[in-house]
This record gives sequence, C-alpha cells and structure tokens, in this order.
Amino acid sequence: MEHTMKETLRRMILNMWIAACVVTVAGALFYRNAEALPFALGVLMSTALNTGKAFWLGRVVTNVAKNPGTPRTYVPLQYLLRFALTGGVLYLAFMLPFVNQWGAIAGLFTFHAGIHALRWAVAKEA
Repeated sequence: MEHTMKETLRRMILNMWIAACVVTVAGALFYRNAEALPFALGVLMSTALNTGKAFWLGRVVTNVAKNPGTPRTYVPLQYLLRFALTGGVLYLAFMLPFVNQWGAIAGLFTFHAGIHALRWAVAKEA
C-alpha cells in the first residue's frame, strides 16, 4: 500500500509520541518521586525537537523529490542544521537545572523508535 509523505509523517510522529509516553512512564516508575518531573520535561523537550525535525525532514524530502536538480549542498546543509539543533537541545538539557539530562537523551531516541515502528507497520501491511 502506497502512503503519501503527509500520512507517513503523521504515523511516524504518532509512533514517536507513543514511545515518549512509554519512556516517561518508565522514568516515573524508576524515580518514584519528584525527580520524575525533570525527566519527563527532558523527554518532552527532546520529543518536541524530534517532531520539528521530522516535519523538516519531510519538507526536505518533498523538495528533493519535486526538484531533482536540487544542489548537492542543500541536503547535507539541512542535515547539519538538524544536527546543530539537536546539539542545542542537549546543551540546554545539560545547562538547565530543572531538566534531567537522561530524559533528554532518552527523548532523542524517540525519533529512531518512530522510524522503526513505522517500518515494522509497513512491513506488516505488505
């Protein structure tokens, strides 16, 4: 079954937020005190970043698909900008006292969890 880019992004982002909820609940069970809130804030911050990166990546893929003559520097530059944003969020997580660093790091993995869950769902449909 062929999916549009918009549908694929929607499913991937939904999977990312489901993974973020699972990680947040696991963190709450691990901490069992007020430390669970900074952990949840770190997960929220990173997952929000991942949502923005997913939309941005979708826009890049759409632009490249529409314009095959897209300059070679466009895609790597977009990648480096997304990478720099990730570094910025990690920097904030390590500098702000009310954000748990482990929560921010765990939240970054929701992007990969969303991709793998989407791949698994598409393979299951086929």
